[in-house]
Amino acid sequence: MAALNEKDSDHAAGKELLSLAFERSDWLYTSDYILDECISVAWSKTTKLPLDFRLSLIKNLDDTIQNSAKVKLEKVNETDFATAKVYLAKHTRTIPKLTDWTSLIVMRRNSINVILSLDADFKKVRTLDDFKWVERINEPSQLESIF
Repeated sequence: MAALNEKDSDHAAGKELLSLAFERSDWLYTSDYILDECISVAWSKTTKLPLDFRLSLIKNLDDTIQNSAKVKLEKVNETDFATAKVYLAKHTRTIPKLTDWTSLIVMRRNSINVILSLDADFKKVRTLDDFKWVERINEPSQLESIF
């Protein structure tokens, strides 16, 4: 999300990370939940900015995710959501956000072990036996060993 929002404090880092990932990988994955979260957060964090900017940001986010030849949009199913809620209830101190747990469950279901994220919670999840396989990429230099 930071990559596409010029007003975000992590914009430069996020843009560089996402640009390199697009350049070096065959596929990037996200979920319908992440698309929803991106749009919702972008809208709520830009309330003081001009409406034209806000609408443009939302359109840019949506177009980047849904119209990219390199992005596969995974659908969250009922089992994914129920499982994510169980992990949230058991491990709130590790990751306090349902969307993050949902992402991890979708990753596990699809055998995706790398997540591009500036969110440090994804590093902490490796302390849990069920998620030792998660590799968080938050710096462009880390992409060299992955792609």
